[in-house]
Formats: sequence, C-alpha cells, structure tokens
Amino acid sequence: MPKPHNEAAKGSQAKRSALGIIRYADDFVLVHRNKDILDRIILECEKWLSLMGLTLAPSKCQLKLASQSFQFLDFQITYLFPGPARKKGKILICPSKKSIMRVTTKTRQIIQSNKAASAYQLAGKLRPLVVGWGNYFQYCECKETFSKVDNIIYQQLRAWALRRAVRQGRMVVMAKYFPKGNTYAFQGRSYSTNWVFSGDKKTKCGGTLTTHVPKLAWISSKKFAKVKGSYSVYDANRMYWSLRNSKYSFFSHRKTKLLQMQNGYCASCKKAFVNGDVMEVDHIIPKSKGGQDRYSNLQLLHRHCHISKTKNDLTTP
Repeated sequence: MPKPHNEAAKGSQAKRSALGIIRYADDFVLVHRNKDILDRIILECEKWLSLMGLTLAPSKCQLKLASQSFQFLDFQITYLFPGPARKKGKILICPSKKSIMRVTTKTRQIIQSNKAASAYQLAGKLRPLVVGWGNYFQYCECKETFSKVDNIIYQQLRAWALRRAVRQGRMVVMAKYFPKGNTYAFQGRSYSTNWVFSGDKKTKCGGTLTTHVPKLAWISSKKFAKVKGSYSVYDANRMYWSLRNSKYSFFSHRKTKLLQMQNGYCASCKKAFVNGDVMEVDHIIPKSKGGQDRYSNLQLLHRHCHISKTKNDLTTP
C-alpha cells in the first residue's frame, strides 16, 4: 500500500528512484533512471496536456541519455561520468553556444549601428546588455565562457575605435577609448585594470559624466540555493522570501535591503528576526547629532531595541 504524502519515503535511495521534474513556464525536463518509466510518464503528460487542449511539440521534445548533452533555458547541461580525474559523477552546466552567439551578435549589431555615436552613448547601450546576460548565467560554470565573451566584445569595440583612427594614430585612439591606469567600480567592488572601454560627456553644469562597459569576468559565479521544503511566494513566510529575493519582499525597499545586509539579524540584540516581529529603521548616529540618511548610517532593529537605543541617545550628551 502506498504511503500518504506526508509519510513519503525519504533518504538517498528514495531520491535516486524518484522522478525529477524541472519546470520554468511551459518548458520542463523530466529525469529518471529507467527509460521505460520515462516513456510511460511522457504518455501521461500527453494525456494530461490534451485535457487543456495542449500538445507536446515533437521538434522540442527529446529523450536523451545522461551522457548526452542537452540545452535548457539557454544552459548547456552535461553529465560527466566518474573517471580517473574524478571519483564521482558531476553535472556540468554552462552557457550554451547559441546563447554566446546570440549575445555577441547583439553587441556587434549595436556597435555597427552606432558608428557615429560617442563612446559614452555606445557604452550606455552595451552596458545593460552585457551585465544582464552575465547576471543570468552567473549561477553556473561561467568563468571560462565569460572570459571568451569578454575577448569577443573587446575585439568588436577595438574595431569600432580603430575605424576612427584617420587623422590620429592607433595608439592615441586606443588610449582615448581604452584608458590605462583607471579604477572602475562595479557591484560594490573596485577594479584597477586596462583595456576597459569607457567614455565621458560634459554636462550643462560643466561637470563630466563617465561610464564604461564592465567585464563579464567581474561578475563572480554564484551557487544557486534551492527553495527550502515546500515554501512558496504565496505563503506567509515573509522573512524567508525577503532574505532570499527582494522581488518577493512584503517590506519596504529600505527595510528589505537592511534585512539582507544584516543577514536577518537585529543589529542591537543580535537575534534573528522572525515572522511577526516589528522592525524599525534606526540611524546609528542620530540626525540631531549630524548623522546622515545613508545606508552606512542605518540599521534595522526590533521595536523594543529601537526604543532602548533612543532612550540611551537622549540621555547621552
């Protein structure tokens, strides 16, 4: 007799024999050790989809062995069997060749359609494309791919710059668009490097605005953490989703950012915030004493911790 849902078998053996389902919108992957079971599951999927008037597209459906690479959501997924170099099998996930071709084609089209634009304008159009593509693929084995794409984009920008080397020499033009000795800020870190495409423009007030095309190699690879248990963005666990993804936070932007900066802990009592706690934003140095309204001078406290700190601030000369 099968066990109830809440008493389902657990453990590594149960996980190995269970069906794996990975879904995003209308794209999904089914994983199982037994091909016969997969064939039966595919038939059941077709029956279930037919009830809603949908069908599986034969051109998009494939049945492959684990050793055969396949693409899903622009990721290339390959299973590497154990061998002399590794004791255990490994799943290798990296950006697909199609996604690399797509992004480099877009950058080339933008560069070619802006031959007369300034370096500031061109960098402003390339930057969101490069950063957005890199952020999407940062949760996989991306280091080698990012270096490869960086080199392709550099060659494209180098050709754009040297096209302008008519009256000036190549070295002068390259020094103008790829200045040496500069320090660039990106995602809270600073990089002192050369061969970074940058441009500037004068403002009406006489100042100068500068922008650059960041290197994909500056986007560090991250490990994706699965959603715990049966948590959902529709449940009442506000604290978990605020810490995991600010997109699903129920709190204000300021509270959510401070909550993430403090890893979910009160800055005063050092205890973790839980659902139902009343949280308040506090100025570390009160504004009455010259404290600025910046995140470096802000902290998130329990209400009772905030009251205690405020009393101490009032009694301290």
